[in-house]
Amino acid sequence: ATSGDFSTALEIETPTIATVTVGSITTEGAGSHGITIAGRTETYNLPGYYVGDVYYDGEQVSIAKPATAAGIQVGSVTTSGGSANGITAYVLGDVAIAAGNVNTTGARATGITTRSGGDASILVDTLSTEGRRADGIFASALGEVVIGVGSASTAGDRATAIRTVSAGDATVILGELASSGNTATGIDVTTAGVANVALGAATLDGDYSTGISISASGGANVVAGDISSAGYYATGISVATFGDATVALGSADISGTYANAIDITANGDTTVYAGQLTIEGYLADGILVMTEGSANIALQSASVSGVYSNAIDVTAAGEVGIVAGQLAIEGESSQAILVSSGGSTTIGLGSGHATGDYSGVISVDSAGDVNILADQLSATGNYAGGIYVYNGGMATLAVNAV
Repeated sequence: ATSGDFSTALEIETPTIATVTVGSITTEGAGSHGITIAGRTETYNLPGYYVGDVYYDGEQVSIAKPATAAGIQVGSVTTSGGSANGITAYVLGDVAIAAGNVNTTGARATGITTRSGGDASILVDTLSTEGRRADGIFASALGEVVIGVGSASTAGDRATAIRTVSAGDATVILGELASSGNTATGIDVTTAGVANVALGAATLDGDYSTGISISASGGANVVAGDISSAGYYATGISVATFGDATVALGSADISGTYANAIDITANGDTTVYAGQLTIEGYLADGILVMTEGSANIALQSASVSGVYSNAIDVTAAGEVGIVAGQLAIEGESSQAILVSSGGSTTIGLGSGHATGDYSGVISVDSAGDVNILADQLSATGNYAGGIYVYNGGMATLAVNAV
């Protein structure tokens, strides 16, 4: 345990392999880190030299040599103070960290920070941070990143529970998340490879807050249980990828202007499975998809309330297939299902109810054939409609009750 500003508990400088096993560490003070592994700076004297008849003394040069690899096992790390990080490791090769509890309190006090030239592996039981820009985990690697966390909580603006940047694939598994603060994110993954993310349950409170944010060149696979988020521009799951995107979400309760439960932009094919969605807010959507490939969506039920808000909004260059159970929307110019397709469109809907002027249940603009099978439809409001279809091929509609 240490007390005082810039008092680090354990600091290792080595140009070789660093291995740490410790029970518990506690620090108190600004800039007082728990564990730090960095390279060793070595100094070299360059030889002198002549320029004509004039001799110049050699200069002294300092060169930092990072550790080649690092392995850390720790029971608990607790820090208190601004920029007081829990665990920091900078290595040329692989880094592996296993920790029981990591807790930091203070602005920019990150729980775990790793930068590696190889792979990064991090396992944590419980993780908590409190402070502006105080991230739980930041992992950067030229190889693959694998992170597993039982539970994480962050309290502070611009704080992210888990953030990764990697050239290789990234895999993140998080059991439970509690986040409060504006522009806060639960899981933020940036990778040149494929992103694989699993989240059990998440509760977020703050403007511009996001449960899962992914930017992946190779594709994205997401599985989430329950996400609750409240705030301006609040988002449950956001995916941007040059590859295919597959998202499965059990349930979501999202409220706020411009809020979305699922927001996907993909160059490849997109597949979405969702259970129950509750959305409230102006221009707030349940499922929003823009893809250069095909889009296939299965939604059990959705309740959407807000002007210009949609339960399902899909724009696809390829074919679109949608299967939905019960959809209820309320708000002027809102749609239960809104589709723009460059190919054919197939929709199966159990029941759809639209309330509000200029609202509608199903609206399709398709370059190919359109096939719609619906059980019960209702629309209430001035210029409200049940089904609108504009297409360049054949249209087949079958509705049980309107």
